[in-house]
Amino acid sequence: MKPKFQSSSVLLSCLLSVIVFNSCGSKHVEETPEDVRIAVIPSMKEAQRHFYHAWLADCVNEEPYIGEERAIHDLTDEATKRINGAINNDTIKSFFGAEELLWGPVLSVNYVESSTDKYVVDNLMYCLGRKDSVGQYHFMVAIAGTDAISSFDWMDEDLDVLQQKPWLEGTMISAGAMNGYQNLVGFRDNGVGIDSFLRMKARLYPGMEVEVAGHSLGGALTQVMASHFNDQLKDVGSGISVTAWVYAGPTAGNKAFADSLVQQLAGYYAYDNTLDVVPHAWEMDQVIEICNLYNGFELCGNTMEPNIWIKGVARYIQALAANTGDYTQPVSSVPPFTGKHFLSADTTGCAAVLAGTKKAWGDSGYPIDLYQNLNSLSGQCGYKTDVTEPEFNQFAFFLAEMGAQHLNAYFDHFFDNTPIATSLPQYVPGNSGTFIDWDAADILSDFIENAAGYLKAQGISDCDCQSLQ
Repeated sequence: MKPKFQSSSVLLSCLLSVIVFNSCGSKHVEETPEDVRIAVIPSMKEAQRHFYHAWLADCVNEEPYIGEERAIHDLTDEATKRINGAINNDTIKSFFGAEELLWGPVLSVNYVESSTDKYVVDNLMYCLGRKDSVGQYHFMVAIAGTDAISSFDWMDEDLDVLQQKPWLEGTMISAGAMNGYQNLVGFRDNGVGIDSFLRMKARLYPGMEVEVAGHSLGGALTQVMASHFNDQLKDVGSGISVTAWVYAGPTAGNKAFADSLVQQLAGYYAYDNTLDVVPHAWEMDQVIEICNLYNGFELCGNTMEPNIWIKGVARYIQALAANTGDYTQPVSSVPPFTGKHFLSADTTGCAAVLAGTKKAWGDSGYPIDLYQNLNSLSGQCGYKTDVTEPEFNQFAFFLAEMGAQHLNAYFDHFFDNTPIATSLPQYVPGNSGTFIDWDAADILSDFIENAAGYLKAQGISDCDCQSLQ
């Protein structure tokens, strides 16, 4: 069946959106028309293929296991089964042609929270191979996105952007991107790392293509790994090309990194939804748009307006932005698309969010500190400090729409009216589910607490949207 509205851990999926928002437009090749090499727009089938690989990399997200060793063993086994299941599914195979799992999947895990013994995936990578109709060999590396219940993914990769680390040729990437990169290059499949594997293949297949793909966090890491592979393979074989396929990816590095990436790769293709805030991360000149992104939208029967907590988060981001480097999105030749409006009053997604917020509000087991921290952020911004159920619902609706624009919109854009829409979800169950779980709520609560504390430490109490200008 087609995945239902993506409200599984949706507040966390949206939290990333809120944190990394900048503007409503991607950078496109029109800005640099002299660079004709990147002006090519790939076929829809190729864009679908690489999005499928990126989506499949999330095949074991949101699946906690007790104990680190068991988690690594069982999640690796399950990921292998699901990836092989997908590429051997008759419908998917008929649509994309034959592909073979050649390396991986390899993954790392981390605890959900330090106080528990529950472990979840923090990074995963695998490589498929295929031979096209003209005899060209393709090696397709896919990288998982954020696991919504992994505190490591959120705190050590997605959000670790205040510091930048040296990269190739004097460029810089975020500390979080470096953390993910170090994980990925350390992966071994039967003792063989991805670099050694690709170098071996490069000697066998001169002129081969290496195609790297990822969604969300995977999109940011795709930028870094594509740069890395291009550097590692430039002295092996001849005619080897490396391309990056980035879906909803936040910015990984500074302007020098972005410019170098586009200049050196055989192709850089970024696919962005204009209603998705994540791809514009850390270029902070238009943070004010956070407040107004969905103004006037009818979400679950409510007309959206600037929310007191969205305002507080926006102000927090602006305060942080002064300490970040010159993060810049690489220029892509691919025009953006616009996702449909998900939370209209008659959608099943709206019903799921309504049911989830009602349960969250009334369930005594739900993390009470989330409410307390929302109150703290509201109070720091000079608003009331007693959260009401309607206000909480509107906050959830706003974030749920953001999450849908970051997840559903891409799946629908690439797979609506194709057989993949009903064949793929069974292999990526973590991207189809119900509302928000307790592990996700805890991470959200921690973030809201940090935002309130940072604003207080900086002496900031005006969170009105106009103050962001």
